[in-house]
Amino acid sequence: NPGVPQELNDLVMQLLDKNPDNRPESAEEVAQLFQTFGFSLKTRKVSDMWEERWRRARLKERLQKADHLERTPFSFSDYLLTQIDTIGKVVWEHDWGKVYEAFQTLPTGEKEKIALKVSEDDALAERQLRAERLALRQVKHPHLIKCFDGNDVYLEAEGALRGWLSLEWIEGENLTEEGRPGTARDLVQILEWVSQAADALDALHSAGIIHRDIKPDNIFIRQSTGQAVLFDLGLADFLGDSDEHKKFRDEDPLRDETPGTEYYLAPEVVNGARGSRESDIWALGITLYELLTKRVPFRGVVSRQTFWKILDGIYDSPRNLNSFLPESLVQIIQQLLERNPEKRPSAGEVKQILQQFIIEYKREHPADFPEDASTAASLGALNSERSVWQVVMAAGNTAAPGLETFSSEQYQAIWQKLEERVLFAVLSLNSPVSDRHLDILLGRARSQKTRRFSLAQMA
Repeated sequence: NPGVPQELNDLVMQLLDKNPDNRPESAEEVAQLFQTFGFSLKTRKVSDMWEERWRRARLKERLQKADHLERTPFSFSDYLLTQIDTIGKVVWEHDWGKVYEAFQTLPTGEKEKIALKVSEDDALAERQLRAERLALRQVKHPHLIKCFDGNDVYLEAEGALRGWLSLEWIEGENLTEEGRPGTARDLVQILEWVSQAADALDALHSAGIIHRDIKPDNIFIRQSTGQAVLFDLGLADFLGDSDEHKKFRDEDPLRDETPGTEYYLAPEVVNGARGSRESDIWALGITLYELLTKRVPFRGVVSRQTFWKILDGIYDSPRNLNSFLPESLVQIIQQLLERNPEKRPSAGEVKQILQQFIIEYKREHPADFPEDASTAASLGALNSERSVWQVVMAAGNTAAPGLETFSSEQYQAIWQKLEERVLFAVLSLNSPVSDRHLDILLGRARSQKTRRFSLAQMA
């Protein structure tokens, strides 16, 4: 820090002298030296002065790079009220900023509740909101939180740079609150949530975006539908070839760091590699392990010990912690926690693996899933010579009578249930149906999702 005076620099070097005899003999002597220099540990006035000088230098550098900035003469709170109708109470606070309850007006004139993220005047805080805006603007997915608006703003009167972001408001709780599964239905529910998170992750990866902070805390369960929503992309990395991705990488203050939550870091990341699609899959594997056992596989007393355990790679089998788990599910976790990144499945493959496991598990436990058993029974009369189209129709008829009264969130949840039942029904027929044929059938039905047909008619 070039703003540090020479006298203080000499004092610090004296404290760090390699020869113990040259260092001050006691803490009291150190305190006296600081007082002699005129530095008050209580008021930190000198420290604040240096910090302000350093902050302004950093701000000037950020302003030169940030061509996306909006400038305003208003205070930040007044500026936000030109973008958002009403700003309410703080619902969450972190060192990078705050999240407010807020409201915006829809084109219909109705008020919609949203979450308003506001950053502190700090390069890392600004980076987190900018990453989230870029990622959510590029990828829209039913299991990914929705972003409405946001920008970085230079407050001319304050000489400060702040960021903001408006997101959908989700009622519910994150996966950290979920208990260890002890029944077949609990187990399937957890696997469905992780499968949905993998689906959202697949969409991000396909767009060249790495999440880098997958964990139960960052997977929310939407109360209205019971569906999983992946969020908090503040540490996201951008690997695409677009100008936006390249510009973000060039200006990223974390480009030489390995961000993330320590218990979920992949071994190659602990060794200094940049986050990747494969390291996201590892974190998803740790998440699945934790949800099934209520413990992470690698945990030390301090971070260094945790990292050693991750690199060592030895962990308890999930079945040792939860004997209810099938061995075939343990093997899936082992695939996700493969030491060699190249041997881990992709996010799309994780979704398929989990969905296939769910279908087979339900078929093996019909008493626990009577609704699926009745679907299979109703399809039993269809022999393998009947068309797959009729199977899809029958599955649609058993899912729900129609969609006229459903909200968009319920609509999405019912649609996913139809897809599951179509897969279950076709597999139960044991007829030669190609994956491509089934994809075409589901694709045709998906193309009509915006029209208000009954599920059978859509199929």
